[in-house]
Amino acid sequence: MQTKYSSRFSSKCSNGTKKFTLCDGYCTLPQDKAVQILYKPLRLIIKAERKLSFSKGDEGYSGVTLRQNIEQFNYGGCCEGLLLGWLDDQGLENLEMLNDQGVNVLEQHFTMVDNKLLCATNFRMFMASNQSNIVRSDCLFYVINSVNNYLS
Repeated sequence: MQTKYSSRFSSKCSNGTKKFTLCDGYCTLPQDKAVQILYKPLRLIIKAERKLSFSKGDEGYSGVTLRQNIEQFNYGGCCEGLLLGWLDDQGLENLEMLNDQGVNVLEQHFTMVDNKLLCATNFRMFMASNQSNIVRSDCLFYVINSVNNYLS
């Protein structure tokens, strides 16, 4: 079902795509903002059989409990030691983060101290959501290394 907003968005995308494809490679497209390239984002996923909760604090739930306000970190920097949530006795085994070669790189980005899920390094996250249906159908959030990757 298309709404007036989705049809307007679709129209803008279509017009932008047409302009881009008509460009001969030497023209410049008008744009007000720099383009950011997100190089090989990683998806933090919760394993299918694990429980997911959102809370302001540690409630002792099984599975993974993310901060209720996890969305506040979208497109922002996350520093080493930042508390993102809480884990049960399965710890990091509740989660998975595969790189483009299929290797689980979870422990390069996250650590568990006591039962707290913490950032193990500095990175940026995006597409974080506190909506269980979104998280289950895609991922908890995406992670990219904190590097300057803007084109202007």
